Amino acid sequence: MWGVAYEIDDVVWRNEVRAVLDHREKGGYEKLTATFYHQGEMDAAAPETVTLYLGCPSNRLYAGPTAVADAARIIHASEGPSGPNKDYLYHLADCMREIDPEDEHLFELEKAVRALDKRDGHGDNK
Repeated sequence: MWGVAYEIDDVVWRNEVRAVLDHREKGGYEKLTATFYHQGEMDAAAPETVTLYLGCPSNRLYAGPTAVADAARIIHASEGPSGPNKDYLYHLADCMREIDPEDEHLFELEKAVRALDKRDGHGDNK
């Protein structure tokens, strides 16, 4: 398994970021910790403990593996305390174009949700 870890200053994490993420991710994610190894350093003595917000089957809002069209309908229709889920998806896709421009599943999902926006007469439909 691979991923990206974002380093946040401990003071900023404790005083600002953690509370925001704990609130924003409370609906569909479980907060977990994991050991993170830097790329190419699997045998190094410097792994780090990281915080993850992970969608788990035990969560009542977990949608599970689903077809892109079904996931798009769920995202398009859902909204939480932080706003519409589609906005979160659009921002995520924009950021991931910089980090991993080959994330085909994410961009296919974004395209499907934007098509629903277009159908409904909303959005700029990139």
